[in-house]
Amino acid sequence: SSNLCGVGEEIPKHTCTTLSQSDLLDLSLASLSTIIGSIVALISAHFIGRLYPIRVTTFLQALFSGLLFICLNKTATVWQATFVRFFIAANNAFIWIMMPETYPTSIRSTAVGTLNATAKIGGILGTGSVFLFFYIDPKINIG
Repeated sequence: SSNLCGVGEEIPKHTCTTLSQSDLLDLSLASLSTIIGSIVALISAHFIGRLYPIRVTTFLQALFSGLLFICLNKTATVWQATFVRFFIAANNAFIWIMMPETYPTSIRSTAVGTLNATAKIGGILGTGSVFLFFYIDPKINIG
């Protein structure tokens, strides 16, 4: 049997429960990593540069995102999600630092507006489709 989540398992029962104190603490930890990732990116961009840190954080983001597909215990999964959010925040901070240094204002303002609009649409469609596909078949969301 494979260690990938959802492979060879029965379809889980859908039950709604309120979040426990432990769940809220885990969520807070993952959210706090976003702030810390942005701060670390700003400091490292100042002292190390732009390109090397963005390459490292992109690699680590991909690595920890891939590890989320392996079924582990709850603690390991929360820490993996925390690291993913940390590296996503760091990548975003590096991109926002590099944009003004690379492009002129006219191109930059159009690009930022288009990027923000596309991100909002993608966030809405992505979140909705995950829930929709999960209730059709939970295995769809993991490939």
